[in-house]
Amino acid sequence: MKNETPLKKLKHLFNNNQESAFQINSIHPISNFIFDFDGVLVKECDIIETAYGWIIRAVREKNFDTKDLFINQNDLEQAFFIRPIVKAKSQAEKITILNEKYGNLNLTKDHIEELIILWTKEVFTNLILNQFGDNPKEYLLAGAKNFLEKTSHIGKVFGLTANIQPQAEFLMEFVGLTEYFSEIVGFPVEISQNIKLNKTKMLQNLMLKQGLHVKETCYIGDSTPDIRAGQGAGILTIGIANNYSNGAELIEQGCDIIATSTAAYSDVLTILKTK
Repeated sequence: MKNETPLKKLKHLFNNNQESAFQINSIHPISNFIFDFDGVLVKECDIIETAYGWIIRAVREKNFDTKDLFINQNDLEQAFFIRPIVKAKSQAEKITILNEKYGNLNLTKDHIEELIILWTKEVFTNLILNQFGDNPKEYLLAGAKNFLEKTSHIGKVFGLTANIQPQAEFLMEFVGLTEYFSEIVGFPVEISQNIKLNKTKMLQNLMLKQGLHVKETCYIGDSTPDIRAGQGAGILTIGIANNYSNGAELIEQGCDIIATSTAAYSDVLTILKTK
């Protein structure tokens, strides 16, 4: 496979059901590992889309009972369509975009903050508990715990996600991974701070706070917005493809290392250790 293009390598791995990783760009030794959550450590299992469907209903229906978690099929279909458009944006931006596209509310700062809290704390939490409450480990992706354990022996491990801070902390506590992180970072709930942030700025803030050098730090994500965020912060990027089409997008974005899945962590660490 030495002379194959990255796309051909990726296709070969998926066609042969191989859990593996390969290097695309030149890299440098890494001692700080920053992980995204959804699609990297925990499963993408329609929970996010269902929560978006709830917001679509909330901004469309003026007298909507926010305790009602029912999502109709049309709203769910729209949620699947809109998620790639709003991915990695702040919650305040997401709600504003969803209201402009599907709703007609005169959203105030207080209303947006209320929806953020309901959406990310109660709705998201209840959806997770309803699906995985009896067995939190089922929410984990294969290899997630081992990946964190191995990287924690190499250097410092951090979590950085587009979820709000309380949601991010709950998520890692729920699946039993909190112990591996030096710090977990999510969007702040307060709209005055929330709307000004993006993942690149969050990475830069974390690195400044923790004294992380750009040449010693990587961001591990599963989407092109994740890779753009890492590139914007000037750090090495590792993409978890999960499927061929997504992997092709990560390659096009210029990701430094591609892994077919989180379970290919061993190959990722071998690449990092040998350089």
